[in-house]
Amino acid sequence: MDKIYRRFQCIQPSGGLCCFELLGATKHEILTILSDLHPVPGRLEVFKSPGGISGIVDYAHTPDALFNVIDTINKIREGSAKLITVVGAGGDRDRTKRPKMAAISAEGSTTTILTSDNPRSEEPEKIIDDMEAGYPPTSGEAPSV
Repeated sequence: MDKIYRRFQCIQPSGGLCCFELLGATKHEILTILSDLHPVPGRLEVFKSPGGISGIVDYAHTPDALFNVIDTINKIREGSAKLITVVGAGGDRDRTKRPKMAAISAEGSTTTILTSDNPRSEEPEKIIDDMEAGYPPTSGEAPSV
């Protein structure tokens, strides 16, 4: 799991390194700053159970972010390891991404669980219905909570 974490956490600092260099910072200054950075909670955060089961939390809020998280995990998944993805959508937020994110999860995961995350003024069932609209018909019905 370490390699997934290292790969994913290098993307944005690499962009920062290029910007600092273009602004005239020395490599030593850049490396000093980067060496003091700490991971952001909720960004590909790995947890391990005493039984060796890994759980990964990422608060991907866009279809592209979710795709990148699932793609990254699938690249390091070994053997018969399963990817169970919980996808949530908040109420009173961008409804157009709900079916897209469900479709991305269904395509890249062994199992997808759909949930309404903070429904606000919307009915939780409506949020699930919006997400299920993107669920591929050949995948069956996605479990929801």
